[in-house]
Amino acid sequence: MAKPRKHKGETIFNYIPDYLPSFNVDIPVYVKLPPDTKDARLKDVERELIEYWDLLHPIIKEYLMMIVKYVNKFGEGSDNLVNLRRSLDIELSNSAELSDENRKLKAQVADLIVEKKALDEKVNDMMSNRPIVSAEELQSLKMLVSSKYDVSSGSVDELMARAVQEAKESEEIKKAKEERDKMRKELEEAKKSFEKTQTEVGVTFQKKLLESQARIEELEEELANYKGS
Repeated sequence: MAKPRKHKGETIFNYIPDYLPSFNVDIPVYVKLPPDTKDARLKDVERELIEYWDLLHPIIKEYLMMIVKYVNKFGEGSDNLVNLRRSLDIELSNSAELSDENRKLKAQVADLIVEKKALDEKVNDMMSNRPIVSAEELQSLKMLVSSKYDVSSGSVDELMARAVQEAKESEEIKKAKEERDKMRKELEEAKKSFEKTQTEVGVTFQKKLLESQARIEELEEELANYKGS
């Protein structure tokens, strides 16, 4: 490469006195850089250039402004890439949160299953533990009825029916029946709640997951297109 010639006392104006730039170069432009990336020296040089901008040759102004344009364009591309990556990170984070939410919902469903099973067992225990009268007890009860009631007022079977009815209406049996009915009601409510929760969990989570996955694929496609361009 040949060494540049020295022209004492001459400037570029002596060789290119009339130069017409391809665009307006009267107003200088700055290099756009991320905050806190311009050092003190660069700021000083920019300030001096802008102060003496009118003294520069038009070809120098055009060249500087073209360089600034390309630098700024590259910077905007970097910003777009950063924004794409940030959006992708957010969507991935949202997807992870959805997975965590799904685990919590599954845990709630598991708790409902355990609760339903416990209610079933309690109702079954109550049903199996209800009073059962054996043949011997029935015979003894008939003898008891015969001695307690006036047999002449009716047959033993009729008196037995009265005794059984009175037993059914006793406080202990009545309380057991109320508790059994209560447990059955709770069981039905638990079943309805379980079925409702299963439906809501499936529909809501599936919708959120599909939306998040679609957004992730969209961002990954944009990112791939940007890298390929």
